Amino acid sequence: MTAEQVCRALNQRCEAVFHRRRGVPEVRHTSDLIRYYRKRNAQAAKSHKKQRHRCVL
Repeated sequence: MTAEQVCRALNQRCEAVFHRRRGVPEVRHTSDLIRYYRKRNAQAAKSHKKQRHRCVL
């Protein structure tokens, strides 16, 4: 078994446990995760993008 396979299996088990505690429907949880990662990736892309300074004359 690779480390990736172990992590994936642990993530699935933890997700099942947390889902029971959270009480949020699966679809809503998934959409919340997608929204979170899209926002985080957009912020990261913005911060890593090279800033160009305009020449003001």
